[in-house]
Amino acid sequence: MEKRKVIFAFILIIAILLSGCITGGEANGTNTQYNDNDVIILETSELDRQAIDELAAQIEALRELNIDPDGKIALVRYYGVIGEEDLGTFRDILTSIGGNDLYSAVVLWVDTPGGGVGSTAAMYNEISSLRALKPVVMYTSELLASGGYYLACAADKVIADPGALVGNISTIYVHTDASQYYSDFGIRLTIIKTGEYKDIGADWRSLTDEEYQWMSDMTYDAFNRFVHVVALGRGMSNARALELSDGRIWLAKDALGIGLVDGIGSLENAISVAEGLAGLEKADVILFEVWDEGSLKTSGYHATLRYQWEETIDFDDFS
Repeated sequence: MEKRKVIFAFILIIAILLSGCITGGEANGTNTQYNDNDVIILETSELDRQAIDELAAQIEALRELNIDPDGKIALVRYYGVIGEEDLGTFRDILTSIGGNDLYSAVVLWVDTPGGGVGSTAAMYNEISSLRALKPVVMYTSELLASGGYYLACAADKVIADPGALVGNISTIYVHTDASQYYSDFGIRLTIIKTGEYKDIGADWRSLTDEEYQWMSDMTYDAFNRFVHVVALGRGMSNARALELSDGRIWLAKDALGIGLVDGIGSLENAISVAEGLAGLEKADVILFEVWDEGSLKTSGYHATLRYQWEETIDFDDFS
Protein backbone atom coordinates (compact mmCIF):
# COMPACT_ATOMS: atom_id res chain seq x y z
CA MET A 1 0.00 0.00 0.00
CA GLU A 2 2.87 2.40 0.87
CA LYS A 3 4.47 1.77 -2.54
CA ARG A 4 1.20 2.63 -4.25
CA LYS A 5 1.07 5.91 -2.30
CA VAL A 6 4.59 6.72 -3.47
CA ILE A 7 3.66 5.98 -7.08
CA PHE A 8 0.57 8.19 -6.75
CA ALA A 9 2.72 10.99 -5.30
CA PHE A 10 5.10 10.85 -8.28
CA ILE A 11 2.19 10.94 -10.70
CA LEU A 12 0.84 13.99 -8.84
CA ILE A 13 4.24 15.70 -9.13
CA ILE A 14 4.23 15.14 -12.88
CA ALA A 15 0.75 16.60 -13.10
CA ILE A 16 1.84 19.70 -11.17
CA LEU A 17 4.93 20.04 -13.32
CA LEU A 18 2.89 19.86 -16.49
CA SER A 19 0.46 22.35 -14.99
CA GLY A 20 3.36 24.71 -14.35
CA CYS A 21 4.31 24.42 -18.00
CA ILE A 22 0.80 25.50 -19.01
CA THR A 23 0.41 28.44 -16.61
CA GLY A 24 3.94 29.78 -16.78
CA GLY A 25 5.14 29.08 -20.26
CA GLU A 26 7.54 31.98 -20.59
CA ALA A 27 8.93 31.62 -17.09
CA ASN A 28 9.76 27.98 -17.87
CA GLY A 29 11.47 28.90 -21.08
CA THR A 30 8.74 27.51 -23.39
CA ASN A 31 7.71 29.11 -26.64
CA THR A 32 4.00 29.93 -26.90
CA GLN A 33 2.26 29.81 -30.27
CA TYR A 34 -1.34 30.55 -31.18
CA ASN A 35 -3.60 29.11 -33.80
CA ASP A 36 -6.58 30.70 -35.42
CA ASN A 37 -8.91 29.72 -32.56
CA ASP A 38 -6.62 31.21 -29.90
CA VAL A 39 -5.92 27.77 -28.42
CA ILE A 40 -2.52 27.76 -26.70
CA ILE A 41 -0.09 25.11 -28.00
CA LEU A 42 2.87 24.47 -25.72
CA GLU A 43 6.33 23.17 -26.52
CA THR A 44 7.77 21.62 -23.36
CA SER A 45 11.27 22.84 -22.61
CA GLU A 46 14.19 20.40 -22.73
CA LEU A 47 14.67 20.82 -18.97
CA ASP A 48 11.03 19.98 -18.26
CA ARG A 49 11.14 17.03 -20.61
CA GLN A 50 14.24 15.65 -18.88
CA ALA A 51 12.62 15.97 -15.46
CA ILE A 52 9.47 14.24 -16.68
CA ASP A 53 11.47 11.39 -18.21
CA GLU A 54 13.41 10.90 -14.97
CA LEU A 55 10.21 10.82 -12.92
CA ALA A 56 8.63 8.38 -15.34
CA ALA A 57 11.66 6.11 -15.01
CA GLN A 58 11.43 6.25 -11.22
CA ILE A 59 7.75 5.38 -11.34
CA GLU A 60 8.47 2.42 -13.62
CA ALA A 61 11.18 1.22 -11.21
CA LEU A 62 8.72 1.44 -8.32
CA ARG A 63 6.18 -0.52 -10.30
CA GLU A 64 8.75 -3.24 -10.94
CA LEU A 65 9.55 -3.42 -7.22
CA ASN A 66 5.85 -3.77 -6.54
CA ILE A 67 5.56 -6.82 -8.83
CA ASP A 68 4.85 -10.03 -6.99
CA PRO A 69 7.39 -12.82 -7.70
CA ASP A 70 6.21 -15.05 -10.52
CA GLY A 71 8.64 -17.87 -9.79
CA LYS A 72 11.64 -19.04 -7.79
CA ILE A 73 15.33 -19.28 -8.64
CA ALA A 74 17.75 -21.42 -6.65
CA LEU A 75 21.07 -19.72 -5.89
CA VAL A 76 23.71 -22.33 -5.03
CA ARG A 77 26.89 -20.97 -3.44
CA TYR A 78 30.06 -23.05 -3.69
CA TYR A 79 33.56 -21.83 -2.80
CA GLY A 80 36.96 -23.25 -1.93
CA VAL A 81 38.96 -26.17 -3.26
CA ILE A 82 36.90 -28.79 -5.10
CA GLY A 83 37.13 -32.02 -3.12
CA GLU A 84 35.40 -35.33 -2.63
CA GLU A 85 34.02 -34.22 0.76
CA ASP A 86 31.64 -31.88 -1.08
CA LEU A 87 30.29 -34.34 -3.64
CA GLY A 88 27.45 -35.84 -1.60
CA THR A 89 25.99 -32.54 -0.51
CA PHE A 90 26.48 -30.95 -3.93
CA ARG A 91 24.67 -33.84 -5.61
CA ASP A 92 21.85 -33.81 -3.04
CA ILE A 93 21.26 -30.08 -3.54
CA LEU A 94 21.24 -30.19 -7.33
CA THR A 95 19.11 -33.33 -7.44
CA SER A 96 16.58 -31.78 -5.06
CA ILE A 97 16.42 -28.55 -7.08
CA GLY A 98 16.17 -30.40 -10.37
CA GLY A 99 13.23 -32.45 -9.15
CA ASN A 100 11.39 -29.51 -7.59
CA ASP A 101 9.02 -27.69 -9.95
CA LEU A 102 9.05 -24.65 -7.65
CA TYR A 103 12.46 -23.68 -9.05
CA SER A 104 12.41 -22.42 -12.63
CA ALA A 105 16.17 -21.83 -12.97
CA VAL A 106 19.45 -22.10 -11.07
CA VAL A 107 22.34 -19.70 -10.52
CA LEU A 108 25.57 -21.40 -9.44
CA TRP A 109 27.73 -18.83 -7.61
CA VAL A 110 31.18 -20.43 -7.68
CA ASP A 111 34.60 -19.20 -6.59
CA THR A 112 37.31 -21.84 -6.69
CA PRO A 113 40.93 -22.38 -7.78
CA GLY A 114 40.02 -25.91 -8.88
CA GLY A 115 40.59 -29.30 -7.30
CA GLY A 116 40.86 -33.02 -7.95
CA VAL A 117 40.12 -34.36 -11.41
CA GLY A 118 37.65 -36.99 -10.21
CA SER A 119 35.70 -34.63 -7.95
CA THR A 120 35.56 -31.96 -10.65
CA ALA A 121 34.28 -34.40 -13.27
CA ALA A 122 31.62 -35.69 -10.86
CA MET A 123 30.36 -32.16 -10.13
CA TYR A 124 30.38 -31.35 -13.85
CA ASN A 125 28.15 -34.35 -14.51
CA GLU A 126 25.71 -33.23 -11.81
CA ILE A 127 25.47 -29.74 -13.34
CA SER A 128 24.95 -31.22 -16.80
CA SER A 129 22.10 -33.37 -15.48
CA LEU A 130 20.51 -30.32 -13.83
CA ARG A 131 20.87 -28.29 -17.02
CA ALA A 132 18.82 -30.91 -18.88
CA LEU A 133 15.91 -30.05 -16.55
CA LYS A 134 16.11 -26.25 -16.22
CA PRO A 135 18.34 -23.29 -17.15
CA VAL A 136 21.67 -22.99 -15.30
CA VAL A 137 23.73 -19.79 -15.06
CA MET A 138 27.26 -19.84 -13.64
CA TYR A 139 28.44 -16.70 -11.81
CA THR A 140 31.85 -15.97 -10.31
CA SER A 141 32.69 -12.99 -8.12
CA GLU A 142 36.42 -13.63 -7.74
CA LEU A 143 37.93 -16.78 -9.21
CA LEU A 144 36.86 -19.46 -11.68
CA ALA A 145 40.07 -21.31 -12.43
CA SER A 146 41.12 -24.77 -13.56
CA GLY A 147 38.49 -27.23 -12.28
CA GLY A 148 36.22 -24.27 -11.54
CA TYR A 149 36.15 -23.35 -15.20
CA TYR A 150 35.60 -27.02 -16.03
CA LEU A 151 32.34 -26.75 -14.02
CA ALA A 152 31.37 -23.54 -15.82
CA CYS A 153 31.38 -25.35 -19.14
CA ALA A 154 28.30 -27.29 -18.04
CA ALA A 155 26.19 -24.10 -17.65
CA ASP A 156 23.97 -22.35 -20.20
CA LYS A 157 25.58 -18.98 -19.51
CA VAL A 158 28.67 -17.79 -17.63
CA ILE A 159 28.69 -14.34 -16.00
CA ALA A 160 31.83 -12.93 -14.34
CA ASP A 161 32.30 -9.98 -12.03
CA PRO A 162 34.50 -7.29 -13.63
CA GLY A 163 37.29 -8.08 -11.17
CA ALA A 164 37.06 -11.85 -11.43
CA LEU A 165 39.81 -14.07 -12.84
CA VAL A 166 38.82 -16.82 -15.28
CA GLY A 167 40.64 -19.65 -17.05
CA ASN A 168 43.73 -21.66 -16.10
CA ILE A 169 42.60 -24.41 -18.48
CA SER A 170 45.29 -26.97 -17.79
CA THR A 171 46.23 -29.95 -15.63
CA ILE A 172 49.17 -30.62 -13.35
CA TYR A 173 50.77 -33.44 -11.39
CA VAL A 174 53.47 -32.66 -8.85
CA HIS A 175 55.83 -35.22 -7.38
CA THR A 176 58.04 -34.23 -4.45
CA ASP A 177 61.30 -36.13 -4.14
CA ALA A 178 62.49 -35.55 -0.57
CA SER A 179 64.98 -38.41 -0.48
CA GLN A 180 67.94 -36.03 -0.19
CA TYR A 181 66.22 -34.25 2.71
CA TYR A 182 65.79 -37.55 4.56
CA SER A 183 69.42 -38.38 3.94
CA ASP A 184 70.74 -34.99 5.08
CA PHE A 185 68.81 -35.15 8.34
CA GLY A 186 69.57 -38.77 9.00
CA ILE A 187 66.01 -39.99 8.56
CA ARG A 188 65.89 -43.66 7.68
CA LEU A 189 62.70 -45.23 6.39
CA THR A 190 61.78 -48.89 6.37
CA ILE A 191 59.24 -49.64 3.62
CA ILE A 192 57.25 -52.88 3.60
CA LYS A 193 55.07 -53.20 0.51
CA THR A 194 53.30 -56.02 -1.27
CA GLY A 195 53.59 -54.61 -4.78
CA GLU A 196 56.46 -53.05 -6.72
CA TYR A 197 54.49 -49.88 -7.48
CA LYS A 198 52.61 -49.56 -4.18
CA ASP A 199 54.59 -46.47 -3.17
CA ILE A 200 54.44 -44.72 -6.54
CA GLY A 201 54.40 -40.97 -5.87
CA ALA A 202 55.89 -41.29 -2.38
CA ASP A 203 58.26 -38.48 -1.47
CA TRP A 204 61.00 -40.76 -0.14
CA ARG A 205 62.06 -41.74 -3.64
CA SER A 206 62.06 -40.44 -7.19
CA LEU A 207 59.85 -41.73 -9.97
CA THR A 208 61.30 -44.34 -12.30
CA ASP A 209 61.21 -43.62 -16.01
CA GLU A 210 58.30 -46.03 -16.38
CA GLU A 211 56.37 -44.41 -13.53
CA TYR A 212 57.05 -40.93 -14.93
CA GLN A 213 55.52 -42.00 -18.24
CA TRP A 214 52.44 -43.39 -16.49
CA MET A 215 51.84 -40.19 -14.55
CA SER A 216 52.47 -38.09 -17.66
CA ASP A 217 49.95 -40.14 -19.64
CA MET A 218 47.30 -39.71 -16.92
CA THR A 219 47.93 -35.97 -16.72
CA TYR A 220 47.58 -35.53 -20.47
CA ASP A 221 44.51 -37.76 -20.58
CA ALA A 222 42.82 -35.47 -18.04
CA PHE A 223 44.00 -32.45 -20.04
CA ASN A 224 42.53 -33.77 -23.30
CA ARG A 225 39.18 -34.32 -21.61
CA PHE A 226 39.35 -30.76 -20.22
CA VAL A 227 39.95 -29.31 -23.70
CA HIS A 228 37.02 -31.29 -25.10
CA VAL A 229 34.73 -30.09 -22.30
CA VAL A 230 35.69 -26.46 -23.02
CA ALA A 231 35.07 -26.88 -26.75
CA LEU A 232 31.71 -28.55 -26.13
CA GLY A 233 30.53 -26.12 -23.47
CA ARG A 234 31.66 -22.93 -25.19
CA GLY A 235 30.68 -23.89 -28.71
CA MET A 236 34.16 -23.73 -30.20
CA SER A 237 36.40 -26.13 -32.07
CA ASN A 238 38.83 -28.39 -30.23
CA ALA A 239 41.65 -26.54 -31.99
CA ARG A 240 40.45 -23.18 -30.63
CA ALA A 241 39.94 -24.61 -27.16
CA LEU A 242 43.47 -26.03 -27.28
CA GLU A 243 44.85 -22.57 -28.10
CA LEU A 244 43.29 -21.26 -24.90
CA SER A 245 44.43 -24.20 -22.78
CA ASP A 246 47.95 -23.15 -21.86
CA GLY A 247 47.32 -22.41 -18.19
CA ARG A 248 46.81 -18.66 -18.56
CA ILE A 249 44.22 -16.85 -16.49
CA TRP A 250 42.29 -13.82 -17.77
CA LEU A 251 40.55 -10.84 -16.27
CA ALA A 252 36.79 -10.96 -16.94
CA LYS A 253 36.83 -8.46 -19.81
CA ASP A 254 39.55 -10.41 -21.60
CA ALA A 255 37.77 -13.71 -20.95
CA LEU A 256 34.68 -12.18 -22.56
CA GLY A 257 36.67 -11.17 -25.63
CA ILE A 258 37.91 -14.72 -26.23
CA GLY A 259 34.57 -16.40 -25.58
CA LEU A 260 35.20 -17.95 -22.17
CA VAL A 261 32.32 -16.03 -20.54
CA ASP A 262 29.03 -14.67 -21.85
CA GLY A 263 28.80 -11.45 -19.88
CA ILE A 264 30.32 -9.22 -17.21
CA GLY A 265 28.27 -8.08 -14.25
CA SER A 266 27.14 -8.56 -10.69
CA LEU A 267 25.26 -11.38 -9.03
CA GLU A 268 22.06 -9.45 -9.68
CA ASN A 269 22.91 -9.43 -13.39
CA ALA A 270 23.40 -13.19 -13.32
CA ILE A 271 20.03 -13.61 -11.62
CA SER A 272 18.44 -11.41 -14.29
CA VAL A 273 19.96 -13.64 -17.00
CA ALA A 274 18.50 -16.69 -15.26
CA GLU A 275 15.11 -14.97 -15.06
CA GLY A 276 15.24 -14.29 -18.77
CA LEU A 277 16.14 -17.89 -19.61
CA ALA A 278 13.26 -19.11 -17.41
CA GLY A 279 10.75 -16.58 -18.77
CA LEU A 280 10.30 -14.92 -15.37
CA GLU A 281 9.68 -11.23 -14.76
CA LYS A 282 10.73 -11.22 -11.12
CA ALA A 283 11.98 -14.24 -9.20
CA ASP A 284 12.10 -15.06 -5.53
CA VAL A 285 15.73 -16.13 -4.90
CA ILE A 286 16.44 -18.96 -2.46
CA LEU A 287 20.05 -19.44 -1.34
CA PHE A 288 21.76 -22.82 -0.81
CA GLU A 289 25.34 -22.97 0.47
CA VAL A 290 27.70 -25.91 0.07
CA TRP A 291 30.15 -25.66 2.96
CA ASP A 292 33.62 -27.14 2.62
CA GLU A 293 32.98 -29.83 5.18
CA GLY A 294 30.03 -30.94 3.09
CA SER A 295 27.14 -29.68 5.24
CA LEU A 296 24.14 -27.80 3.86
CA LYS A 297 22.70 -24.47 4.90
CA THR A 298 19.76 -22.62 3.41
CA SER A 299 18.93 -19.04 4.26
CA GLY A 300 17.69 -15.74 2.86
CA TYR A 301 19.25 -14.11 -0.18
CA HIS A 302 21.19 -11.52 1.84
CA ALA A 303 22.71 -14.00 4.28
CA THR A 304 26.28 -13.44 5.44
CA LEU A 305 28.53 -15.89 3.64
CA ARG A 306 31.54 -17.63 5.13
CA TYR A 307 34.71 -18.06 3.11
CA GLN A 308 37.05 -20.93 3.84
CA TRP A 309 40.29 -21.52 1.97
CA GLU A 310 42.35 -24.70 2.11
CA GLU A 311 46.00 -25.53 1.59
CA THR A 312 46.27 -29.07 0.32
CA ILE A 313 48.96 -31.50 -0.78
CA ASP A 314 47.38 -34.23 -2.85
CA PHE A 315 49.42 -36.47 -5.10
CA ASP A 316 46.27 -37.51 -6.95
CA ASP A 317 45.38 -33.91 -7.81
CA PHE A 318 45.91 -33.24 -11.54
CA SER A 319 44.09 -29.87 -11.83
